[in-house]
Amino acid sequence: MLRDISKIVYWKNIAIILLLLCFLKFSFLDNFGFSTPLNLTNFFLLLVALISLFIGASFIIMYFLEKEHTFKKITKKQLLLSYFIGSTIGIIIGTYISFQTERPFNSLIFIFIAVFMFFYAKETNKKTLVNNFILAFLKPGSLIILWWMDAPLTLNSKQWEIFLNLEIVFIYIIGVSYVINFVNSVFIDLVNIKKDIFNNHRTLPIALGEKSALKFVFQISIVIVIAFNAMIFYLISNTFLPLSLFIVLILPQIYGCLLIKKAKNKKDYIYIIKLINIALLIGSFIIPTIAYSLKNVN
Repeated sequence: MLRDISKIVYWKNIAIILLLLCFLKFSFLDNFGFSTPLNLTNFFLLLVALISLFIGASFIIMYFLEKEHTFKKITKKQLLLSYFIGSTIGIIIGTYISFQTERPFNSLIFIFIAVFMFFYAKETNKKTLVNNFILAFLKPGSLIILWWMDAPLTLNSKQWEIFLNLEIVFIYIIGVSYVINFVNSVFIDLVNIKKDIFNNHRTLPIALGEKSALKFVFQISIVIVIAFNAMIFYLISNTFLPLSLFIVLILPQIYGCLLIKKAKNKKDYIYIIKLINIALLIGSFIIPTIAYSLKNVN
């Protein structure tokens, strides 16, 4: 059964999400003397709630795809039951946190995630262009939830200036993360294009054609890289921060764009997917790097 579960749950994605959330909480929100709603206990409960929802989502997606996959130990009923258990735990803990922080309406976020993932999974066996946009939002969406729920309660004038810089960087991270994950999902579709055509799916590579999809991904990557990097360099005057961003994020982005332009076959696509996953892991460390530069480098 454990082997089947390891095939269902996207543990690597969950691990990266947890790492990003911890970096965001302890490097940004708790590192500058802000008074935030989530104490340590509530933060870890939030992690448990999100993990439960993501695991439940993995099971419900596989429930509707089970005709394409075979499992030795897990039945279709168990997949559905696992979704309800994970979602229920996530909603209960999320609701508890919302009332603890005196923001009860935040509980609707967890209910929405559980319900949305059910209907999204129901349509998963009919892959369309929408799938790419939704899947790409998983990691940045988790960061937005934490930022929304743990935004500082009160700020003095000096803290407002620091928090404004943090918000600018946060927007940058969300934008870059979304684009990278979107590009990753397109390359996964490129790898599976023959299978998707056979199953009558309507993914981006099928709708536009393989070459056009590559061209589209390359162009959107270039535009986003230029736009977000220009914003960061213009709005943040700290000399160390742009340099760290250039080394850790911008150079890999440029290299990735060159690889995308030269990609021609399935082997190239798989290689790019691996590099994107590595880039996402390494790129997550830019959060504490930025926090250090804003706090300690003049």
